[in-house]
Amino acid sequence: MSLEMIRVSILTIIRLALLIISMENLRQLREEINWEDLASLKCEYYHEILNGVGVSFMEYRGCRSWFKEENLKETHIGAAQRKWLRDLYLEDGEFEHLNSTLFISPLALFILSKLVSKAAFYKVGDVQEYCTYKSIPQLVELLDLLRSWKERRAGRELLIVGGDIHMGGTTDILYKGKKIFAQFVSSAINSKEVSSFEKGLMDLMMKMGKINGDYTCCHGKWKKRNNYGIVEVITNEQGSKIESKLELLRDKKK
Repeated sequence: MSLEMIRVSILTIIRLALLIISMENLRQLREEINWEDLASLKCEYYHEILNGVGVSFMEYRGCRSWFKEENLKETHIGAAQRKWLRDLYLEDGEFEHLNSTLFISPLALFILSKLVSKAAFYKVGDVQEYCTYKSIPQLVELLDLLRSWKERRAGRELLIVGGDIHMGGTTDILYKGKKIFAQFVSSAINSKEVSSFEKGLMDLMMKMGKINGDYTCCHGKWKKRNNYGIVEVITNEQGSKIESKLELLRDKKK
């Protein structure tokens, strides 16, 4: 068996394994949630400390469904979830003794600027799920919280991890022109890839990365091919190092 055949076989096994995980997640949703009593669901956000790494799983779609806020026109995160985040990342929070944290979001926090999101909404309804569409103040509050956590101790590292936009890539988050942390997005492992035209249009729109007067984002070279991501965290009392890598599932060059 050639090296190329071995490589393709390994990628196929990984792809099947991830599909099984996805199907198992759907099974749990079907069997473990009482869909006739959604009021019994209190939250879908969650956190853990794994081998010295703080991992928080944010959920900002839930505030528009099973734990609705009164004013849905101005929120993606919701009051209860914002309190949960403060309890993790403030000076007396659960992550204060850590040097590494992964902030995991169902969507990328940064894709398009507020102006582009507003304009794109007329053709692409999905952009209303982006924080930049209508929740800039909450997004800035979240960035301030994460930035303050990182800056309180030298050597700390934080990575934002997102998905669900049928592309993959990295984004540098800047505060007053200085990089503070990064965002890593991996998605579309088994979905229809966006067309070359759609990818080109997204590349053009993503060049406008202003969030507000202090925060901007700079996107790297994103990929439209089916992919999965690998995140490696090295952490100890002296500091932390987080590396992310996007793995493409096919050899096709685009």
